[in-house]
Amino acid sequence: MCRLEQTSAVFVYSSISQQLTRCSWGIPVLDGEGDMRMLHKQKRQGFTLIELLAVITILGLLATVVVVSVVRDLRVDGINVVKIQIQNFENALNMFKYKFDRYPRSDEGLQVLADKGILEGGFVPPDPWETKYEYYCPSNIDFDAPYDIICYGADSRPGGEDENADITNHSMRAELMMANQ
Repeated sequence: MCRLEQTSAVFVYSSISQQLTRCSWGIPVLDGEGDMRMLHKQKRQGFTLIELLAVITILGLLATVVVVSVVRDLRVDGINVVKIQIQNFENALNMFKYKFDRYPRSDEGLQVLADKGILEGGFVPPDPWETKYEYYCPSNIDFDAPYDIICYGADSRPGGEDENADITNHSMRAELMMANQ
C-alpha cells in the first residue's frame, strides 16, 4: 500500500516517484486515513453473447464451405472408384478367360473371380454406395461384347444423372473413345 503524508491543508506526496513505481497500475486515491490506495478497474471475464454469436456464425460458415467442398469431392471420387473397380474386374475377367478359356457365367457372377483367387482378398468389393455390381454374360447391353459390368450409381436404380447415373464397362469404353477423338 502506498503511503501519503498530510501537512496542513495541502497533501504532499513523499517520494512520489517511488510510490507510483511501486504502485504501477490503477489510479491512486486517498482513503479517509491518509493512505493512498489504488483504484482498479474490474477485469472483464468471459465473452459477451454477441462475441460468442459472431464466432459461432463464422465457424458455421467455414464448416459449410468445407462440407460442400468435401461432399462434391466425394461424389467425384465415388464415380472414379467405380471406374477403377470396373477396370480391375475387366482385367480379372480377362485373366479368368486366359486360365479357363471362358468368361464366368451370369449365375457364377464376379464372385467366382474371388473364389478362384484371381481377385485378391477373397471377396468382390461393393461399389462406393455399398451395392453389388451387376454382371451378365453374355452381354445384355452390347451384343458384340462378351459381358456387362454395371454399377447403378448412388441411388442403386437404373438410370439417373450425375452421381446417380449408371456406369458400365461399355459406357467407360465409349467415354474413352470420345476422349481420344
